[in-house]
Amino acid sequence: MRKGLLLIALFLLAQAQGFAQITLSQSSVGAIGSVYYMGVDEVIDSGTTVGPAGASQAWDFSGLNIDSRDTVRFLDPAATPYASSFPGANLCIQQSSLGAGLAYLVSSSTSLEIIGLAGDPGGLNQIFIIPQSPSLTVAAFPFTYQDSFLDTTEIDLTIDGSAISPFLDSVRYQSIVHRDLLGDAWGDLTLWSGTFNTLRVKEVSTTYDSIWVLTFLGWNLWQDSSYTDSSFTWWDNASGYLLCQADYLGPDFNEIRYQNPNPVAVSPGIFDAAQVYPNPASDRIIIAQPGQDFEVISILDLQGKVLKQAQLSGVRDEININDLPAGLYIYRIFSKDQTHAKTGKLQVIH
Repeated sequence: MRKGLLLIALFLLAQAQGFAQITLSQSSVGAIGSVYYMGVDEVIDSGTTVGPAGASQAWDFSGLNIDSRDTVRFLDPAATPYASSFPGANLCIQQSSLGAGLAYLVSSSTSLEIIGLAGDPGGLNQIFIIPQSPSLTVAAFPFTYQDSFLDTTEIDLTIDGSAISPFLDSVRYQSIVHRDLLGDAWGDLTLWSGTFNTLRVKEVSTTYDSIWVLTFLGWNLWQDSSYTDSSFTWWDNASGYLLCQADYLGPDFNEIRYQNPNPVAVSPGIFDAAQVYPNPASDRIIIAQPGQDFEVISILDLQGKVLKQAQLSGVRDEININDLPAGLYIYRIFSKDQTHAKTGKLQVIH
């Protein structure tokens, strides 16, 4: 009888470990040098939903499509061209879908905040320095299920109007965003790359945009608009960046972004040219690629959790694996355009 009760208790414990409530902290945010590859599903299947709020939820997004791809890089602000404009920043994020734009952040034990942007949002072939005051709070720490916070951020930018029209002296753009964030659910999120123990954060944001133009008649309000959007974002404590985000424009389901999308096939020639050895390996592996077709290697456990990630910079790169316990792992090396990947098994022995 006792043996039977023990087996039941062990089974219940195993089930509980599959659904464990997590708390986000500063360590949940990736380090400088991290690179994240995102897939974007822009044509949402009719049966796809974000599901209800609450504890012990399960979300299966393993069948998401890839309509486009994106790359997010965590950079050292000091190594970027606009660091002097944001001296307080200790993290910089670059997103390939936004071109040359950079976001400057302050990461601390209590929050992750965007203090400003540098980029060309209007496509005018000119880089603008855009402070955010108050800053935009991406996350408050510690943060767990049923925690919430309100945030207001503002951008107020005046630019030379002649770049838009010879009849304009100046153009002023102001955007005020009120955000309401709530940890509304937790549970297991399944993507193509694995299953993750996550906290879901619901955000409702109301934006007020105004544009004024200065002509020989003086300042005039040219455009004034407001809109309310929402998003659901899944985080865990190990990936360093959002695992998945579902965006709504007003009431309409717009897109889902998610980490480590399923790569498409590549020609055998590219695969054969890239070699990862020795395998088994004890202290390091070597990635040899004469054509330099790949730029990042990720090492994952068998559940799909990314344990190590490194940039590839030449025809021969060495990656230290001393910190990995002995066992079987999966490696993935990604092409420079993030559309292709080579996947294999790696045996670590010590």
